[in-house]
Amino acid sequence: MKKILAEIISSFRTHDLKTDAISFSMQVGAMLLNLLTNLLLARIMLPQDFGAFAYSSTLIFVLAGIGTFGTQNLLVREAGAASNTEKLSLTKSLFTWAIRRSILYTLILVAAFIFISFQFNLFFREENLVSFTTPILLSLISVPLLVITLVNQSYLQGHRKILSALFAEKIAKPFLVLTGAGVLFLILQKQPLNFTSTALINVSSFLIALIVISYSVIKNNKTVAPVSPDAEIVSTWRKSSLTFFLFNVVTLLYLRVDILSLGFFSTPEKIGVYNVSCRVADTVSFPLHILTFGLAPLISQLFASGEKIKLQKTITASTRIIFLLSAIPAMVFIILGTPILSLFGKHFEDGQHSLIILLCANLINALAGPAGYVLVMTGHERQAFYSMSLACLLSIILNAILIPAYGISGAAIAVFFAMISWNILISVYTYSKTGIRSDIFFLFKRNEV
Repeated sequence: MKKILAEIISSFRTHDLKTDAISFSMQVGAMLLNLLTNLLLARIMLPQDFGAFAYSSTLIFVLAGIGTFGTQNLLVREAGAASNTEKLSLTKSLFTWAIRRSILYTLILVAAFIFISFQFNLFFREENLVSFTTPILLSLISVPLLVITLVNQSYLQGHRKILSALFAEKIAKPFLVLTGAGVLFLILQKQPLNFTSTALINVSSFLIALIVISYSVIKNNKTVAPVSPDAEIVSTWRKSSLTFFLFNVVTLLYLRVDILSLGFFSTPEKIGVYNVSCRVADTVSFPLHILTFGLAPLISQLFASGEKIKLQKTITASTRIIFLLSAIPAMVFIILGTPILSLFGKHFEDGQHSLIILLCANLINALAGPAGYVLVMTGHERQAFYSMSLACLLSIILNAILIPAYGISGAAIAVFFAMISWNILISVYTYSKTGIRSDIFFLFKRNEV
């Protein structure tokens, strides 16, 4: 045991602790703000309104992720690998290209989504959600705002401006929703907020977050002059972004197909209960997201420069930190799940079983480490896409079978088995294509490379 602990402490020295410290602080702040926001909204909204709001938030997240059309990962990879003035200028041109492309595709996507929903009574036109059509349409205004924010965020992330990249979306946005909802609740003399008023607050917070991050990008770009890319470079961008786009589509479905499926098979109240279970369980995955946010451009940089030994040590150190930080909250929430859920309201205790299953699923995710990021940032996004596609397909099938039979617990079981399949596939692909081991079991090997 002492040898293992000594090895962990030694491996920390190879890691970019400054970047991780910033990312860690911002992501923890975001996690707490999101939990507080969900706690407040669950308390001051009617159950069906809260559930419908949670469902609309999922729609916004999925549509915005698709709307970036793969430019997020492309920006992070290219900016992270930029090593001279010429490449930095080209990255600025890529950023401008990504903004224009994303806005165009987002507007087309949202228009098509609304048309299909009305034409075939899908998504927010389902019987369980049709009464919330107006506030959900209002919420969809947030999609293009979030898309532009995410593209800005990826650009700053690639340049390792982690504080600027995270602050607007992770801190400012949830803080504005939290304070806005709280103030309105007091103004209305503690009358329950409806979905429409909450949607207005949400859209306003997205707009302010966009303004904040746009200012950071403008400030960062003052010293960089753009260049006109030739047709061959633009063609390369299109091909890469298309691959990333396909990967993003299946990833978003994989992450949110459970809640989307509940919109077809369950009630807004049950969606609200499951959403809270997800938000609590997601805290176990925060260490993974925290470290890999700053790690992604570093992976691209080290791989491009051929520093494979340093890359392996960095990945190994990250996985160890991720697992240690994930195991602690997982154990706490498994033991204290019911009291924690009761804080959101008495009926949220119904999510105890789904919470335990989701906690186990997220802990499995931590075991595999940042394998997906290693593949994507080293130019093997196709293998990441294949792995995610299979896991997504399994998740869709399992949700369709298990939710009608077992409700929200069925959705959690589907997530659990999809998570196992994804992590096995991605770990095998990562090692076979890069020679890098990202899983926690590498901890017990004496030689790291």
